[in-house]
Amino acid sequence: MALSNNDDLRDAHYLFGILYEKGLSVEVSQKTAFECFKKAASLQHAYAHTKLGHCYYSGIKEQLKDSFDLMSQETEASMMDEPQYIVQPDRKLAL
Repeated sequence: MALSNNDDLRDAHYLFGILYEKGLSVEVSQKTAFECFKKAASLQHAYAHTKLGHCYYSGIKEQLKDSFDLMSQETEASMMDEPQYIVQPDRKLAL
């Protein structure tokens, strides 16, 4: 079945966001989930607006992989002191 209208497209973008957010059949990617929610929200998907607001409210922290062999422990410790955000928290934009 082809996606023929905006209702289908916005639902598809929202559902892809859920898949990436939860890691269902794909690798977890908060950044990709955010982009999918953003696209669905631009197509007026109500739940996507809620998810997008949550992303802006809490921010999206960058997933730091276990790379002890690539980074020294001191560098990693300094990175853990301050959270690394892909999307910065913005309470005004969330509301």
